[in-house]
Order: sequence, then C-alpha cells, then structure tokens
Amino acid sequence: MTAIKPRRIFHGTPFIVVSMLGEGCAATATQVLVLRECLAIFYGSELTVGVLLFFWLVWTGLGSLVAGRVLSRLLRQKPRRSNLLGVLVSLYGVLIPATLLWIRASRGIYGLPLGEMVSFIRMVLMTALMTAPVCALFGVFFGSAWALYASAGDTDSTHAPYRLYAYEGLGATLGGMWLYVFLFFRGPLLYGAVFLGALLTLLGIGRLMADRGRNPLWRFLVTVTAAAAVCGLGLLEEPSRRWQWGSQVVAVKDTPYRNLALRRDGIQESLMADGLWLFAYPDPQSAEEAVHLTLLQHSWPQRILMLGAVSPEELVEACRYTSVERIDVVDPDMTVQLFAELQRKHPEKNFGQESLLEVLFQDPHWTLTVPWSHLFDGEGCRVSLLKADMRRYVESTRRSYDVVFLNAGDPISLGTNRFFTKEFFHSLVGVLRPGGLVSFHVSGAEDMLGAAQATYFRAMVLTFQSVFPHWVVYPGARLRVVGSLQAHALTEDYRVLSGRLVAHRINSVYVRPDRLENLLDPVRLAYFRSLAFSETAIRWNRDLDPVGFLAATAVWATPFFHGVNNLVEPLFESPIPLQVGIVGVCATTLVFAGIGLLRRSFMAPLAVAMAVGSMGAAQMAFQILLLFLYQVAAGALYAHLTVMVTACMAGLSAGALIVHRYQGALERVFGTFLAAHGLTAVALSVFACLSAEFSALGGLWPLWGVLAVCAALACFGDMAGGAHFALGCLVAERVGWSSSVVGGFLYGADMLGAAVAAAVTPLILVPAFGVQAVFYLYAVFLFFVLGFSALSLRQV
Repeated sequence: MTAIKPRRIFHGTPFIVVSMLGEGCAATATQVLVLRECLAIFYGSELTVGVLLFFWLVWTGLGSLVAGRVLSRLLRQKPRRSNLLGVLVSLYGVLIPATLLWIRASRGIYGLPLGEMVSFIRMVLMTALMTAPVCALFGVFFGSAWALYASAGDTDSTHAPYRLYAYEGLGATLGGMWLYVFLFFRGPLLYGAVFLGALLTLLGIGRLMADRGRNPLWRFLVTVTAAAAVCGLGLLEEPSRRWQWGSQVVAVKDTPYRNLALRRDGIQESLMADGLWLFAYPDPQSAEEAVHLTLLQHSWPQRILMLGAVSPEELVEACRYTSVERIDVVDPDMTVQLFAELQRKHPEKNFGQESLLEVLFQDPHWTLTVPWSHLFDGEGCRVSLLKADMRRYVESTRRSYDVVFLNAGDPISLGTNRFFTKEFFHSLVGVLRPGGLVSFHVSGAEDMLGAAQATYFRAMVLTFQSVFPHWVVYPGARLRVVGSLQAHALTEDYRVLSGRLVAHRINSVYVRPDRLENLLDPVRLAYFRSLAFSETAIRWNRDLDPVGFLAATAVWATPFFHGVNNLVEPLFESPIPLQVGIVGVCATTLVFAGIGLLRRSFMAPLAVAMAVGSMGAAQMAFQILLLFLYQVAAGALYAHLTVMVTACMAGLSAGALIVHRYQGALERVFGTFLAAHGLTAVALSVFACLSAEFSALGGLWPLWGVLAVCAALACFGDMAGGAHFALGCLVAERVGWSSSVVGGFLYGADMLGAAVAAAVTPLILVPAFGVQAVFYLYAVFLFFVLGFSALSLRQV
C-alpha cells in the first residue's frame, strides 16, 4: 500500500478522512467538557444531563439533515465542497474554547444568582443557546463530508460512504481516550479545549491554504497565526473563573466528580460544589447544629463515621466530646483537605486570619491520621480521612461505629439518590454497633412545609423508617432525622440532651438548652410526625425506583411551576403500570405507520428512517440506563464518564467496520438489517431481567471490575447500533436513495431519535416506571418498529 504524502492530507479523500477523525475526536471531548461545565452551573443534576444531551443531538441531527439535503445540491463542485469542509473544521476549532467561555460567562450574562436553583425554563433556554452553534456546525460538517465522500466514490464500489460513520466513531474513541488522560493529570478544562481547537484550526486553515500557489512559508505563517490566536483564549482561564463565580473567587478545582470553587468574602470562606453552597468557614452555628444535634442523642459516642463533605469546624465540634476515640471521614473528593490546599496556595488572600487547617493537615498523602490532643483538653482524638465512594465503603468495611453522619445533600440527582434508598439504609445497619445511630438531613423548614416539601419529607422518612423504625426529627432549614434500631436509644427530652452537654464539658454557643427546647417542642414534633404517617401511601425509594429523586425534583420545580406536585403526586403512590407504557408505545408506532400508509411510496424510506431513529433512541436509552446502574453500583460516574463514552464510540466504529468488511457476503441485506434490529430488542429484554441482579452484585465487585463490565456492555451495545446504521445505509440505497444524501438524512434521524430518548428517559420514564420497566418499554418499541419495517420492506 502506497503511503500518503503529508501534503496530500489536505486534498481529496485523505482530507475528508482526516478531518472526520479530528472532528469526531473533538466532538466527544467537547461533549464531556461542556457537560462538566454545565453541571457546575446547574448543580450537577441529571436534569442538566438529559436537557444537554437532548439539544446536543437535536442540533447535530438538524445540521446533518440540512447539509445532507441542501448543501449537496447547492455546492455541486467538489473544490467548493472541500473548501467548505476546511471552513467548517476551522470554525469548529474556534467554537470549542469559545463555548466553554460562554458557559462560564453565563452567570453574568443571564443574571444567575450564586448558590440558588435555576428555573427549569431558564436552564432549557440557556442550554439550547449554548449548544446550538457547536452542535449544528458539527452536523453540517458530517452531512457535507458524507456528500463529498460519496461523490468521490462514484466509480469505486468499495468506497462505501458509511465508512465515515466508522471514522467518526474511531475519532470519538481517540478523543475519549485523550480526554481521560488529560483529566487524569487534572489540567484546566479550558486548556484541553484550546488544545483541541488549535489542532482543528491548523487542519482547516491548512486545507484552505493548500491551493494558494507555491509559497509554503506564507501558508505556514497563516496557519500558525490562526492556531496561536485560538491558543490565546487559554489566557482567559483565570478571568473566566471570575465570570463564573464572582470577583471573590480564590481558586477553582475540577475533580473527577464535580467542580469546587473557593470564595472569600471578608474573613469568611465558602466552598461551592457544582454551583451550590457546600459549607462556609467560619460558621460556628451551622457546625454546632450539624454535629451536636446528632451526637447528643447517643449516650457515649466513641466511634464516628462521617460520609460526605464536612467542614473543618464540624470536625472540631465532634472532637470536643470526651468519649470520642476515632472519627472516619469518607469523601471521594477529600473536600476538607482540598479546602486546606486551596488555602495554602493563596495565603495572600487570607486577611491575616489564623486557619485551623494549617494545624490539621501536615501529611501530604490522601489518607492520613492527625493527632488532636494538643488542640483540646482531655483525651486525644484521631481523625482519619479516607478517599473512597461512601456507599462502597459502607458495603465493604469491617469497622463498626456508634454514630453515622450522612452528608449527601438532597437527592436532586440520580447519583445522590443512591444514598437515600432502602438498599443503602440496609447496608448502614451492618456498620452500626449496638445502640448505634444514623442521621441524615434534607431541605425543610422549622414550622410548616408546603405540599411538595411535605411529600418529599414523607418519602424520605418512610424509606428510612422501613429500616430504622425509631427516629426523631429536628426541624429547621435542614430537617435532620436521627434513627435507631433500638426502641429507647433516642430521646425527645431536651433536659437529657442538655445534661449530656454538661457531661462532655461542652460550652456550646448556639446549641443551648433553650434552643433544644424550642426544636423539640411537642406540638412541632407532632406536626412532622403527622406528615410522615399521613394516610396517603408513598412507595419506598429504591435503587431502581428513584422516588426520592422524583420528590426532590418536584420541590425544586414548585417555585417555578406551582401545579407540578399535583401532576406527579400519583406517581409517589405507585409507578405507572407497564401495560400503560406498552399501549403508548404501540399507539406511537401505529401513528407513524399510518403516515406511511397514506402514501405508499413513502413506506420504504419511512421504514428505514423509523428503524434507524428507533435504534438511536434505544441505544441512547441503554447508555443512560447503563450509566445509572453503574452509578448505583460504583458511584464514580463522572470520574469514568469518558471511559464509558469511549467504549460506546469504539462500539459504533467497530460495528460499521464489520459491515464494511463483510459487505460482499451480505446477499440479503434486508434480512440482516431486520435481524440486527430484533436481536437488539431481545438483548434489552434480557438485560431488563438481569438489571436488579447486576445492581446488587456490582457493589460486591471491585471498582475496576464494574467499570470493565459496564464498558464492555456499552461497547457491544453500540456495536450493534453501528452495524445497524451501516446496514440501514445499504438498505436505503437499495430502495432508491442517493448515496450522497442517505448519510446525512439517516444520521439526522439517528440523532433525533437519540435526542428524544435522552430527554424522556431520565426525566420522565425512569421516575414514572422504574429502570426495569423502561428496558421493557424500549424492547417493545423496537419489536413494533421491526414489524412495521418488515411489512414495508417486503414489498421492495
């Protein structure tokens, strides 16, 4: 095989292939980078993921449809199409870092207040605007590249245009691998975007300059200047962080799990996680209430487990108890130590205040033990910081504790919801010593709760009570619930709790006897117990039936949509029956079939488009559900999101290449196309039966084992999708479509089907039906589309 000379990369088919590899690489990396930036703006909820994926796929699909149907006709001359690809590649290189900067500046542009929830409508509009340029441009590029590649192979039967689909998947795989290595070294996200943008700009400008005479030095200077201009956007890293978090921001850290920002207002420092306040320092009132209201319920706490982010003051307050021998803090982000590191890196902004953190952390390792005896009177206390997923630690540790603090926040995401399920509460029983206590806190109020808040509180408490039958609640902006397995382990007598303060020689400033008397007022406690024991039944929050996520979402949406609680309240009692969903799927399929029957000439093209679109929807739903199951089992979704995306893209590329390899042996393309469709439906049905077992066993496997299994499933699932798309292109050509048009049109149908699934699966179907039922629904959907396609294509 003759090697391609470097200068030939900018001409003809080699440039199309290289640009498709580069665009696919950049598209996957950009999708993950934009997703992480949007999660930092919109508090890390799957609502953001669903909305962003929806618009990402919609704009890409529409761009591909436009390019496939319009540009192939307008630009009939191949040199103009090649130059168009060069322009598109260059623009994409500029848009990658520009989009990230736009997202960071969105707080100031759209007037978003720090630490507050953004309305759903505003989130949708902002996401639609921020993703439109970069996604639509990639769709136009794909459709144009397909048309140009197909026209270049008019005289070559082996020049299958759908190979571009495989090249795009291969490029996306390389982009995922590169991004995983980049994130491993914790480089600023903007630097990664600038690096990709500069490479694409070099490629695009090189194509535009390839036909301009014989002056290589001039072409070289132009391309380098353009790339340097893109790289200059990297100088906006620090200014863009001030756009994002205000002028008081001190430092920003992107961890594998979320975005953390340290702000300093006067002498108070605040740490924010994904746009929400995590804790402030100093804030003695919050620290005292967070610690003492729980520890005072135990007569003599010795071993304490804190799950999640804690402030340094909370550790200080816990160590004031003379009985405490050990405190284990389990936090995958090591938030307290990261807080100390950010402080040390910026001492010039410390305003001269003395930081306890400089005393606490003297060991540079992630896992350390610090003596506290020189800080407090009485016996020494030892604190251990453990970098681990909270759920996996609880399910695997052999240690036992007197008190367990669950600091997971509200379950406004499916990832957080896994810490409020019946399965997780059961696992907490295994780490408790006799008479042990467990506490958690959620949003609430000191007196009266609204309808949505009451439903949310009831869902949380009833699930908790199914494991810990005895509990007491402390009203407040954060409703703190403490539970126990023993009947007389808890008390609502403020005098008993006040006596324990004296016994531990704790002179608390804010948690005083009068404050305890106010919180434990019998009338107030009776009100909250009446909410928990309402006659309205609510099903338990489970791993595969996230009622807690649904209830927390309703609380968030109520200020913006006052009737949302009435709409979703029936779902709290029982999920929608699977039969209702199947009827809806059948009705939807029959509507599209009826449209095709109105004009029989459209039946075959409509059948192919429906089959490809439904497969795209099923693929996207499978990816989302698989990511959800991985989150439940491993708890490291955003740390390994790039691995899962890379596996999906590798599967797409491999599937398309397999079809190309054995294209000559496919005598019955129609049958193979329908067989791939049917086998995918069967695989979804089988996985629906095994999803519960997979979720349960995943917690027992090592993290790398869970990741390997999920990545393999993602790869094989998308391999079927890639093969199905390639077969669909062959079928479309045999029913009369032009090869220069079929790619852009079917790619658009695939993207639009995936977009619908990205929106409805996490936001509607999973809360309404549960994970297992959703697998079945998509399997039934594929079966019905398969029947319609078989009847339509049989007549061709």
